[in-house]
Amino acid sequence: MRCIAAISTLILLAGIASAQEEIIFENLSLEEGLSQTTVRTILMDKTGYMWFGTDGGLNRYDGYEFKTYRKRWGRDDGLSDNVVTSLAEDRKGYLWIGTSGGLDRLNMATGVIEHYRNDPADENSLRAHEITALCVDRSGTLWIGTTEGLEKAIGMGGKFEHQRGLPGAPEEGVNVLKADRSGGIWIGTDRALYRKDDDGYSRYGMNGLGHDSNRAVTAIEEDHRYRIWVGTRSGKLYGLDRQSEKFAPVSLPTDKTGLSRSITSIYEDIAGELWIGTDGNGVIRFDPNSGSTSIYRRDNTSPHGLRGNIVLSIFGDTGSSIYFGDLTGIIWMGTFSDGVEKVHLKKPFQRYDSKSYNVKGLVGQDVRALWKDKDGTLWAGTYGDGLRVINERKGTSETIRHDPQDPMSPDSDRVLSIFRCDDDRLLIGTDSGLDSFDGNVFETVPFIGIKESPPVRSMIQGDDGTLWIGTARGPFRLDGAMALPEDRWECLAEAEITSMAFRDGILWVGTDDDGLFSLSLEDQTCRHMTPWSHDWVMSDRILCLMLDEKGLWIGTDLGLQRIEGDQVDVYTSENGLPSDVIKAILQDRYGNLWLSTDNGLSRMDPETGDLTNYSMGDGLQGKEFNRGAAITDRFGKIYFGGTKGCNSFYPDNISENEHIPPVVINEVSVFGEPAPMRKNRQGYDKVVLTDRQNYITIKFAALDYTAPKANEYMYRLKGFDENWIHSGNGHEASYTYLPPGRYVFSVKGANNNGVWNEEEANLEIVVIPPIWETPMAYLLYISLLGIVLYLALKYVRNRQEKRTERRLRMVMEGANRKLTEKNRQLEQARRHEAKHRQRLRSLATALTEAEERERRQIATEVHDSIGQTLALSKIKLEMLRQSLSGQADEDISAVTSMLDETIDSTRTLTFELGTPMLYRFGFTAALEYLSERFEDNYGISIEYISDGPMPSMDDDMKAFLFRAVRELAMNTVKHAEASKMTIRIKTYGDRLYVSTTDDGSGFDPKTLEKLEGNRRSFGLFSLRERIISLGGRLVIRSTPGEGTSVRLMVPVGRRDDE
Repeated sequence: MRCIAAISTLILLAGIASAQEEIIFENLSLEEGLSQTTVRTILMDKTGYMWFGTDGGLNRYDGYEFKTYRKRWGRDDGLSDNVVTSLAEDRKGYLWIGTSGGLDRLNMATGVIEHYRNDPADENSLRAHEITALCVDRSGTLWIGTTEGLEKAIGMGGKFEHQRGLPGAPEEGVNVLKADRSGGIWIGTDRALYRKDDDGYSRYGMNGLGHDSNRAVTAIEEDHRYRIWVGTRSGKLYGLDRQSEKFAPVSLPTDKTGLSRSITSIYEDIAGELWIGTDGNGVIRFDPNSGSTSIYRRDNTSPHGLRGNIVLSIFGDTGSSIYFGDLTGIIWMGTFSDGVEKVHLKKPFQRYDSKSYNVKGLVGQDVRALWKDKDGTLWAGTYGDGLRVINERKGTSETIRHDPQDPMSPDSDRVLSIFRCDDDRLLIGTDSGLDSFDGNVFETVPFIGIKESPPVRSMIQGDDGTLWIGTARGPFRLDGAMALPEDRWECLAEAEITSMAFRDGILWVGTDDDGLFSLSLEDQTCRHMTPWSHDWVMSDRILCLMLDEKGLWIGTDLGLQRIEGDQVDVYTSENGLPSDVIKAILQDRYGNLWLSTDNGLSRMDPETGDLTNYSMGDGLQGKEFNRGAAITDRFGKIYFGGTKGCNSFYPDNISENEHIPPVVINEVSVFGEPAPMRKNRQGYDKVVLTDRQNYITIKFAALDYTAPKANEYMYRLKGFDENWIHSGNGHEASYTYLPPGRYVFSVKGANNNGVWNEEEANLEIVVIPPIWETPMAYLLYISLLGIVLYLALKYVRNRQEKRTERRLRMVMEGANRKLTEKNRQLEQARRHEAKHRQRLRSLATALTEAEERERRQIATEVHDSIGQTLALSKIKLEMLRQSLSGQADEDISAVTSMLDETIDSTRTLTFELGTPMLYRFGFTAALEYLSERFEDNYGISIEYISDGPMPSMDDDMKAFLFRAVRELAMNTVKHAEASKMTIRIKTYGDRLYVSTTDDGSGFDPKTLEKLEGNRRSFGLFSLRERIISLGGRLVIRSTPGEGTSVRLMVPVGRRDDE
């Protein structure tokens, strides 16, 4: 069956070629990622990648991205030269690269490049650096053409056998090499054509080539009939009959100046036609069977035309591939300075687009209505560009537009519907009403009963010949030269009609927002169907209607619906439709439905529901089509109008893409940087990651170049994903935070026609765990756990054995009674203790306040009386000393020194008793003075830190806090042997926190309980009780050898910015 389909396609393509159909060239250049725009050689490898050799390096293409190999300065891991002249793939999968600077071999699995250059000291090296041609013969031997002659590779060791000097071998440089299917090698040079086989070399002189004055052979091709085609630098093409060994010249078109341009390449396509690249005359297409030619030259007016007239290389499906069903129909052309041109011979849709190259009929950018006359004239209504009249046979196009100065012109350029009457009048529905055209003038059809003509979107003729007109204000019928309102059905009054269908006396009417109506002409009844009336209509918005032999098809904005008696079928995008918005429905001769949507076309088998969708990659005018813009002519040709033109086609001629695309994994990147891949034991790629490489992206591709953006994919990460993930047209997958372990990433791909390759492309991913999660680490953990469990078990067992007997002897029957009695006594003691503590706190508070008042009074008396008297005595002694001399002066100085010491002692006593500075200058100044005094008297460095403003406090609270700090500082001096102490004060709400820390010897806080009755601890005990009575708390933390930290908290009033 595949062979028959292939032969049918061949016959079809040959027929199309002879008709010189429109060819659309797709360009790949720098914008798409090509490294350079002069493309000298093209090859598809066995995997399916496309390779392009340019003057700026080698490019690998997967349909989405280019990967470039270049020569790199100071490095030997790139190409020998960036000018790539030829490519060949050997049986082991190595890619041989001919450059202007030597021969390279690329290991496509590892990316490693080896170089082979001329070495004067090695007679087995290449004779010249500049490689001009490469080919691999039937036995797998690599042949190399250079500027110095022909070379033969000996094995894989980098040794070469020079052919120059062998009997019959060419002595000159080689231009082109071609391996034929019988095992021979054809060699084209500037002097002759040669063939190498098992018997040696044969030379085909130029006399055999028609006495060509320019003897350079520049292109060779073998067709599927084993004929050899030879192109020369003078632009002549010759065909060699292998049986008669005679060449026959072929006359080719010249350029616009009448000159023949050099032939650079020859390729036979899947239809058996030759594509001939020239140096300045574009591409010539030659049919050897009919002798007809077509020529494609640069067209700067069309985005789909050939970009340049110099074509250096051509590659595509070989003529023999037809027997294997590999009919992708894609031809690749390398140009000079214009990148790569791509031609797809199997575009299923003929295109009428205002932006297309070689347009046969300009329909416009927004086609809303279509009509095809019996004589082949196509009428196309556009929205804004008037009416187009296209003669497809003559290839002519005419535009008819509204002219305000001409009353005989159409009323509007916005055409919504077209219909040809039995009396040969053409009716044109517009947004301004209805026009009648008799072939000469346009006349406005008046609508009776209304002032302003409504838009006309649909027209249909009934079985009795009545012409029904669907408008935005309900149905009308044509009566002669006027439109009469149809008032038999009030249910349709003012309804906006979008489509109509008629059969067996029933008129089906679809509306824009009122659902579906069924009108019976026999009994004048009206049935109104909406989603809310339980009449099985899925939407109020009906876009199109179509009646077939079994029932009614309804296109809505929510999907497609079929009503057949009591059976209702619904089809939506969930069933495979490209969109839920169905714009038009047509049925071909085979019963298949053709649906236009706002996302392409779809063909449906109504019996099975099978769908085939078509997108822009198949040659559609655009993604979106217009409602009602669809028609089938009497020959079965289908027309669909859209927002960017119109597609027409014969359903028989639609060629499906049956190519099963190879699926490859191109790259694994970690945080955007490529990760190295290598082959695993199973033969597929493997990548090893660390646990920190937790964001990976995997890029893959289905190597079908018909419409790469329409290819589809499904992938799964085994060990992570439970099910296959359908990524649609997305060709990459990302994963984050993969747990350590081994995974296998699998991907399947389909071409643009939904043909899936069920053979998965696999990638092994190994995430190495951190060292503490390795098997060795877990083994160590288990060993340590075993040791710990053993020691713990042994300890518990020994402990139980020693205590069991002792505990059993100590258990007595009255233990519970004694314990209860002890608890009662303990509780009573605690109550007594609490009562005594409360009394002690009150006593301590009263004692502290009394002591503070007494200290303050004594300090005041000492400071104001004794201190001033001593100071005055010192002044008088100083005056006396100044009036005396000799021994008396020394005695007075001694007395003065004693007075100084007494004054200092008086000040110290005053500070210790009452600290007058606290009441005169405030709490902060007193603490700073305290720090200075302790540093002078005891040698301890005290750092005072205040976090924020101080709160407002009465004198008693200030005195208490000051004495508390001094008490803590004195304890530090006496007991801690500290060199440094820090005092920090912080206010939080209505609470004041005072904390002291020192670097002293520290102590065990439990000893405070033992010293609680000791005089040495009375000050600290009094301080704690006073704090508790104020509603605060005191916390002491200390460790022997690590200093002491004391923190107290008391409630205070509002803040004071003193």
